[in-house]
Amino acid sequence: MVTPISYHQSMTDEMSYGNAIEHDVRKIAARLGVADFVYTVPVLSKGAGGSREVGDGLLISNGHGAILQVKTRDPVSRSETGESWLAKHGERAYRQGKGTRRQISEQQKAGEIVTAFPVRAEDWSPEVRERVGLPLDMDVSDWQTIIVVDHPEMDGTQPTRTDAFWITTDDWLMLNHAIRSVTGLLIYVERVLEAGPNVCPRLGYEAERFEQMVQADAKYAAAGGTRSRPWLTADSLNDPTGAALYRQLLERIWPEESGQLLQVPIGDTRRILEFLDDVPPGMQVEAGRWILRKRSEIRDRPWASGAWMFNSERLFVFGCSPSDLFEDIEHFDAKLASLACVRAKQIGLQGNSITSLLAVGHIVGDGYIDYRYIYMEPPIDASPELMRSVGHEHGVFDPEAGQVNFPKAARNERCPCGSGLKFKYCDRNT
Repeated sequence: MVTPISYHQSMTDEMSYGNAIEHDVRKIAARLGVADFVYTVPVLSKGAGGSREVGDGLLISNGHGAILQVKTRDPVSRSETGESWLAKHGERAYRQGKGTRRQISEQQKAGEIVTAFPVRAEDWSPEVRERVGLPLDMDVSDWQTIIVVDHPEMDGTQPTRTDAFWITTDDWLMLNHAIRSVTGLLIYVERVLEAGPNVCPRLGYEAERFEQMVQADAKYAAAGGTRSRPWLTADSLNDPTGAALYRQLLERIWPEESGQLLQVPIGDTRRILEFLDDVPPGMQVEAGRWILRKRSEIRDRPWASGAWMFNSERLFVFGCSPSDLFEDIEHFDAKLASLACVRAKQIGLQGNSITSLLAVGHIVGDGYIDYRYIYMEPPIDASPELMRSVGHEHGVFDPEAGQVNFPKAARNERCPCGSGLKFKYCDRNT
């Protein structure tokens, strides 16, 4: 289970109160969401040797983006009430958010692309950090501004600007606990702003607004909307263990030693992380528990696997096995890749198509689990021989029913495994 951080955990003697809060606002989204999709402040050159920081942070994932602006009042200060303070400093944050979008766009037009760096790499060496930078070459015109405010007298205050997302630091922590996804957080912000100012706009009442949005999402899904299930739920709050089990899939992709890069390009790593992050919170909880059940199955058999359509176009395949069955880890990867290709082909033969596939494998040893990842995009194919062999051993996946069915054969028919033997004589059935 992820332990929430204190707002003042990062403060040092050298760090001002405002900078400490900015740091923690980013860290909360990084620890409870994905540290690869929360970016530290990029710096823009202003000519004549000058430079300017852009915003207080960025959230970028799955084609969504937002600019973080954080405004704080030092608790020892006694100046300005909440309402007057917000009118002055909130307006400034609002203007800064709009200015950030404009400045990034201007840099793009000038051919000087700004690079942002993920929070994960904050303490890495400059050479390694440079390799995980994200060029801001995408369209930022529709990015939202998220304004996080820290003031002891803020609850109940209503911001005057309705085209930005306003939230207190306490509610920021609560909201990230509830959603547990940077993609989900960005979708939530977009939906709140689309719903207009009547959706509980007062500061300090985010739990009430979140409940309103959850109920509206459930009602929309029940009425047969384009999403077959609600995107927003409170499941992550109700089952933090299931949520944490799922979040391990995103964290274990990185080496345990900080500052060590993967062997695959950072672009491929981001695609895997975006695939996993673009899953509704309720489904994340279900998937976490489902993976735990699958791992328990290898107590009785050498291999356990399953498949799940995370939406109508993205396929998730899981396989696990005890470590002593695979002397060479490449053999496990080959088995997992074969299973993934066959599952994709089975779906295609049933008249469906997928845009991406992620296979995750767990090699379970004594006190440890090795996480393996294979990401694919079409075209994905499998030979008839592989289809027969995998289908015989692991069954045929039915995406509509969400289950695996095993082919039947009479005793005197050829075994579906492709061995050429009659079913009754095939050793693979014993």
